[in-house]
Amino acid sequence: MLNRLWNALWSPSKLAAATLLTLGGLVTLVLFGGFTVFLHHSNSLEFCVSCHEMDTPYNEYAQSAHAANRTGAHAVCADCHVPKALGPMLVRKVMATNHVIQMVLGKIDTPEKYEANRLAMAQKVWTYMEKHDSRECHNCHGYDNMIRESQNDKAQRRHKQAAISGEACVSCHKGLAHRLPDFDVAVGDARQHLAAEVTASVRTASSTEVVPAQSIDLYDNIEGTGVGTVLAGAPLAVMERRDGWIRVRIDGWRSADSAALILTSPDRPAYRVGLKKSGLHLAETLGSGSPSHDGWEQVQLYGWIENADLASSPEPVWRFAETVYELKCGQCHRAYPAETYTAEEWAGYMKDMKPYAKLDTEDHRLVQIFLQTFASAPVPKREALAEPQSPSPGTDG
Repeated sequence: MLNRLWNALWSPSKLAAATLLTLGGLVTLVLFGGFTVFLHHSNSLEFCVSCHEMDTPYNEYAQSAHAANRTGAHAVCADCHVPKALGPMLVRKVMATNHVIQMVLGKIDTPEKYEANRLAMAQKVWTYMEKHDSRECHNCHGYDNMIRESQNDKAQRRHKQAAISGEACVSCHKGLAHRLPDFDVAVGDARQHLAAEVTASVRTASSTEVVPAQSIDLYDNIEGTGVGTVLAGAPLAVMERRDGWIRVRIDGWRSADSAALILTSPDRPAYRVGLKKSGLHLAETLGSGSPSHDGWEQVQLYGWIENADLASSPEPVWRFAETVYELKCGQCHRAYPAETYTAEEWAGYMKDMKPYAKLDTEDHRLVQIFLQTFASAPVPKREALAEPQSPSPGTDG
């Protein structure tokens, strides 16, 4: 009996084999159909907003042009957040489960907690969209289909540049369907973090180098008056400490046209010190620049500063500057890496963008110093080629 059953299982009849294949095909078809139906349903607006924590983003979306507009065009959550291709779609849906996990863990289960995490969640989405060239935006929008003549001059220029460079839509277009995070709050948090690091540095008071976290006054002696301003990010060598004061050495360069401004270098002329007339005598010339830096001289000066608002290294200052740059400048366009442009080009761009960036004087100056410090070196100018000489009689040529 057992032998017959065993033989039947391993040597099925043609009818049994056909029956099994048919049933297997039907089961596969049902499962695939069910999976397809569920996948389609999971892309619907009703499914996306069925969770409690989606109330806030849905209410914002409902007031946006993606939900209702004069043309009647309508985009739901999946149109902007889910790729069309099956593979990337499944990957994105797995990533989206993190939203549910965060709600279950109680991190975004109230409007207050959601707001506290809005920036971090938004940055994840923006990073993803930039990485994939705003792929989902191109489901509806395309550079080739734009009637640019109907756009204003600024939009025409920006879209033309973006089409050539391949810049992602989200680099400029943020906050279209959902409210933007409060960037000022984020900058304030970063400022408090910097202040904590500066306080810790002042307490240690043992480093051989200090870096101002903001602009500070420079004195020729403890009893004297201010003779200049040392700008944030400038590395200062500690020479002496006395009763809450520090005597420092500052190295830099200056041009013949601006003797009062001490800069980082001729190639990356970021501000370090601005001297008053009464402080010009502090700068000692060490040597002149190379032929390619004609009109520049290397200088060194000594002075006194108060032991306050100082970091023991430039890293925390640069981290704060980069945060301000990415949050404030990255709202309207991509926050281009510092090495994208030269220091001279950054100076021009920062001047042009000042009315739009809404940075106070201190932060604007710090961001410019940061960008210029890490800017790309200028391309050396090629010397003019000598005129070709005619071959002399009797030579090969």
